[in-house]
Amino acid sequence: MFVNGAGGFDAVVGNPPWEVSKPISKEFFSQYDPIYRTYGKQEALDVQKKLFAKNDGIEHAWVAHQAYFNAMTNWVKNVAFPFGDPLDEDHGGSSEPFKSQKGKKKMDLHDVWRSRRAKHRCFSDPEHPFRHQGSADLNTYKMFLELSRSLCKENGRMGMIVPSGIFTDLGTKALRELFIDRSRWDWIFCFENRKKIFHIHSSFKFGPVIVQKGGRTERIRTAFMRHDLADWEDPEKFAIDYTREQIERFSPRSRSILEIRTKRDQEILTKIYASSVLLGDNSEKGWGIKYDREFDMTNDSHLFPPKSWWEEKGYRPDQYGRWLPPEGERPQLIYKDKEIGPPGDIGLPVYQGAMIWQYDFSYQGFVSGSGSKTIWRQIPFTSEKNIEPQFVMPSSVYPKYRSESVRSKIGFRDITNSTNERTMIAALIPDYPSINAVPIVELDDRLKIDYYICLLSSINSLSYDYSLRIRVGGTHLNLHILEDTPLPTLIKFNNKVALFSARLALANKIFSAHWISLRKKIPQIENYNVKKLWAVTDHERIRIRAILDAINAHLYGLSYDDFRWILRLDDSDPKGFWRVDSRKPIQIRLTTLALAAYHDMNKIGFDNFINLNEGDGWAIPDKLKISLDDQGMMNFDDPNGTECEVASCLGPRYLPWQLEGTPEESWRECEMHARNILGDEGFKKFMKEMEEGGPDKVIGPSVKDVLDSAADKMSTLETSMNAQKKLFDY
Repeated sequence: MFVNGAGGFDAVVGNPPWEVSKPISKEFFSQYDPIYRTYGKQEALDVQKKLFAKNDGIEHAWVAHQAYFNAMTNWVKNVAFPFGDPLDEDHGGSSEPFKSQKGKKKMDLHDVWRSRRAKHRCFSDPEHPFRHQGSADLNTYKMFLELSRSLCKENGRMGMIVPSGIFTDLGTKALRELFIDRSRWDWIFCFENRKKIFHIHSSFKFGPVIVQKGGRTERIRTAFMRHDLADWEDPEKFAIDYTREQIERFSPRSRSILEIRTKRDQEILTKIYASSVLLGDNSEKGWGIKYDREFDMTNDSHLFPPKSWWEEKGYRPDQYGRWLPPEGERPQLIYKDKEIGPPGDIGLPVYQGAMIWQYDFSYQGFVSGSGSKTIWRQIPFTSEKNIEPQFVMPSSVYPKYRSESVRSKIGFRDITNSTNERTMIAALIPDYPSINAVPIVELDDRLKIDYYICLLSSINSLSYDYSLRIRVGGTHLNLHILEDTPLPTLIKFNNKVALFSARLALANKIFSAHWISLRKKIPQIENYNVKKLWAVTDHERIRIRAILDAINAHLYGLSYDDFRWILRLDDSDPKGFWRVDSRKPIQIRLTTLALAAYHDMNKIGFDNFINLNEGDGWAIPDKLKISLDDQGMMNFDDPNGTECEVASCLGPRYLPWQLEGTPEESWRECEMHARNILGDEGFKKFMKEMEEGGPDKVIGPSVKDVLDSAADKMSTLETSMNAQKKLFDY
């Protein structure tokens, strides 16, 4: 071991602690309030203040508790670079070196110190830990990994049992690069804790990693989502090679290792990436996607009081989700002793993750409770479907935190899991505020609604979700995960795909301005009743979803057999789609109908498929004959399959209110709603922007025609319904 110039252990093994080294308020304050963990974030902050006021010793203890972790973080950041050498900057050292200012030659003392240090031969690795800890929270398992490697001699081996974050998290990227580029990473054998190997959550993932110091990684032997410890006794039985080329292809930015379980999955994923661009690609080939988080649930909680606070002041929601003050009154908006908006300011609903689902801007509404005890109700698709938030924000506050006003944005759930029914849950949402649990995706060209809904159709597709589930190792969809995910190139989409997606995503009057934008792009939709275009019934929504899933499978370059494999009903696959609609009969599940649609597309071709039924699209079959092979893959051509009724199980395609009135009347009403939402000046500006919106010249009604028809509709309906307030009438 202690040999001059050649020190180090032959092997270092262990099971280090897996603790995040940061202050956790729920753990700290639970010793003073046993039910502290049940509070929502705003309520928890109020409880903290009360505890501090009651006993200032608690506040001193909390400050000291935080100071300990801050000190540990500072120590780890600097301990590997004790000399302040500017040459260490590239490796994480100080960016403020100390230089001598004496003498004409200004001899840099660092040059002298460096040369003297080089004369000494040490017993340990001169590259001291901890210089590869990354920018995320300090974690003890990361420290042990780097320390263990440094204790090894050249070609020595390290084996550690650590969480799956080592091969997925952004905070471990520096360690991954150390193991990939300057070591030989031999093994990743990952367990899911479903059988309670450790007394931690059943979805937690961990396992042994084996790394040899020195050299370069060309392949890693990998196995994922194992459940029996006995599997590690014969690891080769479950292992597949994960090559360096695949690391660069699948994760060029994050260098993450994807949880690929079989060679078939490896082949399909390779095919998907070959037909795609990365979501984070902002070149001419990419989508130009921008990622944003608007408001923090904890730090910004003073900006959005709970709905009950607004109700006590007489506020009520209008049909567009905005909260209006009582007629003729301008209540003071003083919350927690601070004015949060001008008197009588309109309130805007604040989006939380539970409020959205795929293609659904208002999936659930708040009922009662807070924190982990919050109760939500599902909101059906009716003509009166509205947003039912838990929190509301003054409309004057929202623009201060937005770089510019937008009309279109996609929100998705940040909290998720690769073993849930679906991993990506995204919806087009109105231009209302959202918290950090609903990150926002925007595009460079904000006027082109067709771009947004085509993007939405891809990220909500089963094909995209398949590639995402393989990548996700934790419970959050962070930017570094999404950047390396594949999307079909924008050029592959057309107006028919956009219209299919719009029928799902824009099925409400709150999106009236979006429909007017879409009419510019697809003028023939003016011949249809707008409400009939809305997919609101179970029949119509699953029909169009199946169409879009089949289209996206084609755009991702998947064969029919590839899609069969992805959608197989194999409950031994922890990340499989067998959970989708699992409570429904097999013949009316989305996975079944999406595969049936792709089956028909493969028979007649893509162009014929999207033009079926005069552009209305593929129809739900009356019957399907279904069989399953021994891998759970569905077959519709087996003469011995079970024949099932399908269309009759899904109910009607349309509701009566969707068929009322003429197309002309429906579009006038659509224009009226757009004007109500945007206000007179905003509506005029909106129409002018569309007229001047680049190469897509307005086709169909002129700006004057639309303004006049909207005004006519307003005049007609004023006697039969309450006039809606404009956003800035107060």
